[in-house]
Order: sequence, then C-alpha cells, then structure tokens
Amino acid sequence: HMRREALAQTGGWDAHNVTEDADLSFRLAALGWQIGYLTPPTEEEAVGHWREWNHQRARWMKGYMQTWLVHMSEPLAPSGSAALLRLLTLQITLGASLLAGFFHSLVVGFILIAVLMAMLTGHDFTLPFLMLPTAIISYGAGLLIVWTGARRAGHQPKLGHILWTPFYWLILVVPTWLALYDLIKRPYHWRKTTHGLTHHRPNQNSNSRAETVIA
Repeated sequence: HMRREALAQTGGWDAHNVTEDADLSFRLAALGWQIGYLTPPTEEEAVGHWREWNHQRARWMKGYMQTWLVHMSEPLAPSGSAALLRLLTLQITLGASLLAGFFHSLVVGFILIAVLMAMLTGHDFTLPFLMLPTAIISYGAGLLIVWTGARRAGHQPKLGHILWTPFYWLILVVPTWLALYDLIKRPYHWRKTTHGLTHHRPNQNSNSRAETVIA
C-alpha cells in the first residue's frame, strides 16, 4: 500500500526490477518518506522444494544486484547526511548479502580443503589470528538474528533448527551465481516460483489438490 504522491516522487515503479520492494524502499527513505508495517500475518506459503527455493532466491539476488547497481550510479544522492546514510545502508544490507552469497561458501570451502590437506600431509594449519573471533561473532550474530526473528513471528525456535542456518547460508552460492548469469545474459527474465504445493484448499472434494499458482 503506497501513496500515489510518494510513488510519483520516487520516479515511479521500476517494472524490470524483480525486487521492486527493495528498490522502492531505498528511494522512499532517501526522499524522507516513512515506511510502516501491516502487523496481521499474510499467511504466505514458504517454498518447500529445492527447485522453487532456488528460483526464488535467484530472483531475489538478481533484484539485489539490480537495486545495488541502480543506486550506486548516484551513490551520494540526494545530498547531505541522508545521502551518506543511504549509501551506508545500501552496503550493509544489499551489498553484504551479495558478498556473502558469492564468497561465503568459497571461503569455507577453501578453509576445509586447507585443513584436509594439512591433515593428509602432516603439516600444521593455523588460521589468521582475527579469523576465529570474527567467525564466532559473525555466526553468533546471525544465529541470534534468526532466533529473534522466529520469536517475534510467534514461533518457539529449537536450537537444532537454528544451528542449520549456516548450512542455509552456504547453499546460497548456487542461486547467487544463477542470479549473476541472469542479470548478464537475460536481464528481463523472471524466474517463477510455484505456490500451492503444501496446502489443500477446503472444498467439497477433500482429495482434490490445491490450485497451483505461478508467481
């Protein structure tokens, strides 16, 4: 839900950005508009299959790339402190997400290979001094965010589930690179996500499957 005046002031809806909400959020914030939340749950279905998850995350990552590139074309607009805040926020949200998607799995993979090679060859393997505390703080903060988000959503998160989060971060490498391919080779392509796979709509025929919706 958006005021027409606000949308017009931002320059209008970018029909080619596949994460138009992220793009509009930065535009609105830069122009001083406030963004609020509708608190009732939307009951949106979460993707439950690898193919659908992969398509959804690739679409999101592509949109992050689009938004980052567009806003970095004028990094210090509009002016003053608002411009600096916008630039900083852009880097620690979209920029950090993209860096993690591209390099987190590669860094972890290189470390594991180095440890394995050291074990096989009998050589000592030592991490740089700051790497271990940095990893502990980073992973700890990430897990705390996941736990806090689940609690705020009204769930009772289990530790065993929360500890799977780093694995989730690792597999983001696949949709991130797919997103880069799409951005370069087919920038107007929209990877669709199939919904309606885990629900059954109540009707007279209890055995009928839910209608599949492509979004």
